Amino acid sequence: GILGVFCFFLPSTPPSKGDRKNAALDALSEVGRNPLLTLFLVSVPISCIHQFYFVHTSGFLSAFQNSAASAINDVLGVGGGGLMTIGQMSEFLVIAAIPMVAKQVSRKSLLLVGSAAYALRMALFAYVNVIPLPPIATLVAGVALHGLCFGCFIFVAFMIVDEETGADVRASAQSLYNFVFIGVGIIVGSQISGWAATWAQGTSAKLDYADPAQTRALFSVPMWGAIACFAILFFFYPARVRARAAVAAA
Repeated sequence: GILGVFCFFLPSTPPSKGDRKNAALDALSEVGRNPLLTLFLVSVPISCIHQFYFVHTSGFLSAFQNSAASAINDVLGVGGGGLMTIGQMSEFLVIAAIPMVAKQVSRKSLLLVGSAAYALRMALFAYVNVIPLPPIATLVAGVALHGLCFGCFIFVAFMIVDEETGADVRASAQSLYNFVFIGVGIIVGSQISGWAATWAQGTSAKLDYADPAQTRALFSVPMWGAIACFAILFFFYPARVRARAAVAAA
């Protein structure tokens, strides 16, 4: 009721009598040029890798955390879901630091850090039984990389979309990127996660997260995918991009 009354006091905003534009089509045209074209193309496999993490990590970590020091379980909870809270903590810290870091570091460098973090995290999971460290320490390091993965790629990607689109299509471009990353990427990523699990388990009845051979095969799939994304960004993403906002102000 109160909101309804408030609407009577809003300023009059009649529709423009000039040429009407389709914001969605204009947003697509914006995406068709670099750096947005490269960003959108790379974001699909990165989103799949991101989803891969959430599909398999909890079960994988549970195989180690249940036998880890009781202090870890007492603080974070038993099972992989408890240990994954470390990633949420690091995500908060990285996102808090991004506004300051982004003033000194290029967008390309931040995206490369994010894609490298995705690759390194999966490598730590794949080779946890080979790395000469206690397995739980290696896994904690891998989970903690979630902050760099999310902050330096996903968070920065939304910043880039905002900077590289005009004010009239900015909201549509953000929605389009959201659809690509959270919509398409998650659906395709879930399918790939299932295919990779079937391939990794081989002739076994089901995937065994305690089997080093199976988990190495499993996590090698997103690891190589992230390495490929890193290479694409390195070679095709412009080294220096002057944001549209800065160009307009010049």
